[in-house]
Amino acid sequence: MAYDTGYGIKGAKAPKWEIPIWIDENGYALDKPIEIDDYHNKVVVMLGFQSWCQGCHKSGFPSLKALIDIYKEEANVQFLAVQTVFEGPEINTEERLLELKKQYQLSIPFGHDTGETHGRTRSNIMYHYRTGGTPWIIIINRQGIVVYNEFRIGLTMAQDIINKALAEPLSIDTSSSTPELELEFPMRYPMKVFMYNKITEAEGIQLIREVLERLQVPHNNWTSKLSRKGNYRSYSVETTIDSRPLLYTLYEQLQKIPHTIKVL
Repeated sequence: MAYDTGYGIKGAKAPKWEIPIWIDENGYALDKPIEIDDYHNKVVVMLGFQSWCQGCHKSGFPSLKALIDIYKEEANVQFLAVQTVFEGPEINTEERLLELKKQYQLSIPFGHDTGETHGRTRSNIMYHYRTGGTPWIIIINRQGIVVYNEFRIGLTMAQDIINKALAEPLSIDTSSSTPELELEFPMRYPMKVFMYNKITEAEGIQLIREVLERLQVPHNNWTSKLSRKGNYRSYSVETTIDSRPLLYTLYEQLQKIPHTIKVL
């Protein structure tokens, strides 16, 4: 269901959504619209859909449901579904939205976006994010930058993008007078690195140790744990960080290690 050409705003600061109608995780109408600022420092994954869109039922909703299950214990990822109406408004209605939420048993906020409140004939999301139809996936990182904005997405690619976004440093709110992340240096920092189980435990520790030693980061108390299914291993180590730039550099360098999934 294509709408336009020249799609996407990948790499740009995420615009406001301007979606007037929302229902919460339990299906109740919200008095106040949800905006991107409500999810500061979170990775946001949004599915744009229409109720009559066959592709949404074949891939959009199933993929969304699978990702929600994968990240159900990750507090820094927020999933949303928005009916981005650009055709068939008499069919792609609020009532159908509620039916789909129940049908797919999705305990996430749903938005209904026709664009009418701003005098448009297509949804505000489609206008601001230059989306090209449905099912459409938008991923916004913790700095508020659009890192994915395309038609459909595979689970492996989605996980790679989300994990990378989770591993990046938090955004800094320069509009606030609150001190930046209020960290005192030097500080003891328990670092955790998740890697696919394609190398031995000793090899994983050695790769992480090489980064720590190259950056001259003191470290001790190594532990590691294999995941329940055996597909990845988490490595934990106590570090001492003496500055914020060093902390950010360490995150960046650890994320570049082969087989790394995410760094916490």
